[in-house]
Amino acid sequence: MVLGIRGQMSEMELDYAVQRMVDARWSKARRGELMTIPPAGYEVDDLKQLVKTSDESISHAIDTVFKKFDELGSVRQVFVWWREQGLKFPVRRVELRTHPVVWLEPSYEMFLRTLKHPIYAGVYVFGRIETVRELDEEQGRLRVRRVPRRGKLPVLIEDHHSAYISFDKYLEIQERIKSNKMYQPNASTSAINVRVKPHISIKGNQSALLRDSRDRYKPTTSPTSPRLTSPTSCL
Repeated sequence: MVLGIRGQMSEMELDYAVQRMVDARWSKARRGELMTIPPAGYEVDDLKQLVKTSDESISHAIDTVFKKFDELGSVRQVFVWWREQGLKFPVRRVELRTHPVVWLEPSYEMFLRTLKHPIYAGVYVFGRIETVRELDEEQGRLRVRRVPRRGKLPVLIEDHHSAYISFDKYLEIQERIKSNKMYQPNASTSAINVRVKPHISIKGNQSALLRDSRDRYKPTTSPTSPRLTSPTSCL
């Protein structure tokens, strides 16, 4: 009986320890101090601050993506233009120990990720991806999945670091991508198989179209952290 009680206490202490670590991570994220591996275009300096990369070729490539999207109006057209120019694209290789930025042959997904990442608008976000635990009734075991978070982001801090574009411009880009209706997660995104649809301008009706995006990307004010949730980085 004594051994059983000790075993239960040990399990409770382990659960409390895990929850304290999760809470500590969320607390650090709310202050904008939880740094992970940033995408190409940014580095974490010795003071643990996000700064623009000192490599001008990388920063120029990131700037060109946003300028070309503004000019051409769709992710696919940016991808096609990039490939026609015979250019490569900088990508952070997180699977390697030193996390270098390497230059790879361009793909549609590279430009889509860049245009949809809020870090380039000077915004710190945390919790874009959440861990979901579900019971598989057929196999009788727990399934763990990482899925995009729906609704308002739990942590969002504007003007956190130097930006490539303004936050308003970022929201406009998200609506332009959505209005083009080009991105289908289960469809092929090659230059041949992507269906081209005419770009829909949002000029003159911008406030109405951006309402949903602004609700999602509202700065956080609540100090309460989600319980029993494994936070994942979105930087």
